[in-house]
Amino acid sequence: MRHFYPLLALVVMLGSHLSGRAAVPGESMTVFNQNTYDGWTYTRPGVELNTSYISHNSVRLYRNKGADYTLVSPTLDCTEVDTVLVKVTWVTDKCYDETYVHKKTALTIALIDDNDASTDSVTLLPAVPDIQQVLECKLVVSPDCSRPKLRLASWGADVNSNGAVRVVQVTAGERASATAPVPGDVNADGVVNANDIAAVVNIIAGIEADAAEVDRADVNCDGVVNANDIAAVVNIIAGVQTAD
Repeated sequence: MRHFYPLLALVVMLGSHLSGRAAVPGESMTVFNQNTYDGWTYTRPGVELNTSYISHNSVRLYRNKGADYTLVSPTLDCTEVDTVLVKVTWVTDKCYDETYVHKKTALTIALIDDNDASTDSVTLLPAVPDIQQVLECKLVVSPDCSRPKLRLASWGADVNSNGAVRVVQVTAGERASATAPVPGDVNADGVVNANDIAAVVNIIAGIEADAAEVDRADVNCDGVVNANDIAAVVNIIAGVQTAD
């Protein structure tokens, strides 16, 4: 009988690595609903999230006796995107009570860092009260915090005027911006040096190169790659023409 434990271990290791990869644009990052809530934290003391609690609209966000009840997501890997798209089903089922004040139930959705400080936030208030509404926003990922968490809060709400979170969908937005190309960096290694001169010479000599490298070799942007581009690279290296 053959044993494949090393292979199995490798498969498990690869699966773990892939499940922890950064989200790409359009991909779901995390979901909160009555069936999916692992990794989410409801900061109300003594309350543990479960299907019944969520389905009965009990994840209410408000301030009570100086404590703010908020909902916080698992960590989001945003290293490949610049923005995060958030859609929240917000239930304000007390909106027809006499004690209800609509403006108090504004929902603040924020990306937060490891110190719970907001790196970007949006506050949403439906134009008119309704029992249930879907609120959507786009948040910008900070370059200083590529692995934030999402926090939902209703800072002005109280026990009489508040909302409950029923569903949250978080989707990766646009891809992180590529680094701007450096003029004269023909081989795209991040520096301008003799290797870039050689790359231009090779292209002029007809040695095969991809289209992107040919575009970069037209350093003076006149539409052709020739000796003038070699001179342009030499000037950049010599500091006659800056690479800004």
